[in-house]
Amino acid sequence: MKHTTLNLLLGAALTGIASPALAGSSALVSMNPGASFISGLGHDTTVQLNVSGLTSQVGGFALDFVYDPSIVSVQSVTFGNSLNSLPNQPLGEFTLSGTGRQGIFEVSLEDASWLASQFDNFTLANVTLESLQFGTSGLSLENASLSDAAGDSLPVSTSGGSISVPEGSTALWGPVWLGAFTVFSGFALRRQRNYATN
Repeated sequence: MKHTTLNLLLGAALTGIASPALAGSSALVSMNPGASFISGLGHDTTVQLNVSGLTSQVGGFALDFVYDPSIVSVQSVTFGNSLNSLPNQPLGEFTLSGTGRQGIFEVSLEDASWLASQFDNFTLANVTLESLQFGTSGLSLENASLSDAAGDSLPVSTSGGSISVPEGSTALWGPVWLGAFTVFSGFALRRQRNYATN
């Protein structure tokens, strides 16, 4: 069973052939949040890749996470715990490419009875992004495939999103820190004068 699932996912990942996104398909892979932002350059945020609307257990998945590499970079990918009993201990793979297309796949090492406890929606992976430049990057999921516990393909569709780095975000805290510094300096100066006159 596990070898069948692995062969299915490796084939999808290596050939780049997507499972068909059928009308009325029961499974949807989407991002949470769908639209997010990062305040300032060099900061990061995490986007969840969630699957919902399942009517069968998932034994594995493969997809490409696509983004604009001039705006953000992928810093890390962590897996959920619905395909394997220990998070980040799956038969999975990702290599930080920096090219704007991040391949991610995971295959369950658990048996069908363990997978039967899955909910009909859960987190497949978490992608942490760091801001590089101001602007907005579209985010999409391409070449997505799901397999069930027996390694058979499940129909799946995807929903994309976006991430923005507002140009004025780095200046947001400037007035706040300046005001706090002014208050603190005035307080310290008054204490120093009171101490000198006593």
